[in-house]
Amino acid sequence: MTGDIKRINPIEGVLKTLETVMTGNPRRGTALNYKAESFIVDTCIGFDTDMWETGIKNLNESWIIVEQYENKEYTKKGHNRWIKAMTENPKMKLTDIDLWGLDEFGDEDD
Repeated sequence: MTGDIKRINPIEGVLKTLETVMTGNPRRGTALNYKAESFIVDTCIGFDTDMWETGIKNLNESWIIVEQYENKEYTKKGHNRWIKAMTENPKMKLTDIDLWGLDEFGDEDD
């Protein structure tokens, strides 16, 4: 990742998500996608942030956004780095970068 994470207001994120569901995501054509037997690494321009980001999905789990990039050069390198990391350790613990700032609403015991 380069620079600060671009966070967005959760309400804005929900509205952009609904808009994308209704109109489709034309940016999927530029996505980088790698599918293995036990995981998927997908890198695309996020419809909610308008920045490149990599998400990883292990089978039977939710998507986790693991990295965000300033430009396409960093995007390809980051995507390939995540493929290598997941291939070497498909059960690695992944941490979501919390683009919507929802971690602040988590359990008080965390």
